[in-house]
Amino acid sequence: METKLKIIEIEKFAVHDGPGIRTVIFTKGCPLKCEWCANPESQSFKTVIMHNHKKCLKCLNCLKVCEHNAIRVQNNIIAINHSECIRCKKCTTVCLTDACYFSGESIAIAEIVKEVCKDKLYYDSSGGGVTISGGEALMQVKAVNVLIDKLKKEGIDVAIETCGAVKAAVLRAIVEKVDLVMFDLKHIDKYKYEQATKGEFELMINNFLMLSSEYNEKTIIRVPVIPEFNEEDLYDICDFVARYKIAKLVLLPFHNLGKEKYKALGSVYKYAKTTNMSKKCLNKYIVYCEKYNLEVSIGG
Repeated sequence: METKLKIIEIEKFAVHDGPGIRTVIFTKGCPLKCEWCANPESQSFKTVIMHNHKKCLKCLNCLKVCEHNAIRVQNNIIAINHSECIRCKKCTTVCLTDACYFSGESIAIAEIVKEVCKDKLYYDSSGGGVTISGGEALMQVKAVNVLIDKLKKEGIDVAIETCGAVKAAVLRAIVEKVDLVMFDLKHIDKYKYEQATKGEFELMINNFLMLSSEYNEKTIIRVPVIPEFNEEDLYDICDFVARYKIAKLVLLPFHNLGKEKYKALGSVYKYAKTTNMSKKCLNKYIVYCEKYNLEVSIGG
């Protein structure tokens, strides 16, 4: 049987998810439910219907063909009842502007590799490659293993991005194969971490410790800097990371670019009114970490 990977998007010519020019494969499914998530459609492993209100002509064609009353009108806009949607995709066939669309498609690994290899020249000339991201890619570890093996046979550099909310044995086996692992460290406080992400703190932090002791040379720690969550604790987080022999720390300034996706899903976005954070305001942490000889960068 042909191995497939369920993804939401393949982004080409990315320069913020690892070194050089890269192709980023965003996978479906995540064990966390981070309140600031920029890709909320990736959290569920299911294919989900989304509706772009800005594109909508309010022709109501989608409502007319939906046989399960999953599409309705509320407050003069189209609203989706996800529990009633059976993903028949009839709405997408009658939508004149592609306002109705689905996120999540199972793609054959061979097809993904074929597409990725089209840009191998750019990877080779820039020191780039492929980054497997999410969601949490290791929720589909069997397919990801196959993908990594095929990419390495093609001589392509492979990076994996993980939230660390997976079994240590699973993470270790993948890290052995890839060239770079980007580990998202949300917080070092158990209560704050679990409240905001709904994840298991011990699982995450033990994986951080494993990477720092066994794979520190190929590990980059990335901290999404989130107002009212970890921004006020960033000095403590820097101190914590500096205790371990990590190659690099990357601070990711908060942005609300995913807010339209929450609208498309019909979900509430906690940070809808929070302004984007500038890179400049995080420069002080670069200076702060100089005493540790810890390489710190902003974004990317």
